[in-house]
Amino acid sequence: MLEEAISILTEDSIHLSGVLGDLSLYLQENEVSLLDFSSFQSQFPHQDYAKALPVRMEQVELKRKQFGEEHPDYATSLVNQGGLLLKLRQPRAAVECFSKALAIYDAKLPPGHPHIISTLGWLARARRARCDRAFASKE
Repeated sequence: MLEEAISILTEDSIHLSGVLGDLSLYLQENEVSLLDFSSFQSQFPHQDYAKALPVRMEQVELKRKQFGEEHPDYATSLVNQGGLLLKLRQPRAAVECFSKALAIYDAKLPPGHPHIISTLGWLARARRARCDRAFASKE
């Protein structure tokens, strides 16, 4: 079962589902129409991660307020924030997000759940990036 879950998961599908969930929540809470969304989307051109970080942090906070700090939806928003932090080359902060999310998933989801598997992969990437940065700074 674990191998099957790994084979059907991709990083992008988990990331995309989290982003779409966050977007849906944002649109509902702020009563934004889809027409308004296209103008929101144009504010953050592809790969403008630094400008997207404050928005992502706000979305994480919205999830925390709506669901609480022990809910898997909040954990998913942390995973998405961690992915963005990795893109911004902030692996230490990303490790914190992934670790926090993993603790929530472990407490709330059954063993081998796709979210747990995916988050373990993200956590490994962040830890490796953190080690790579530490090694590079010593050279």
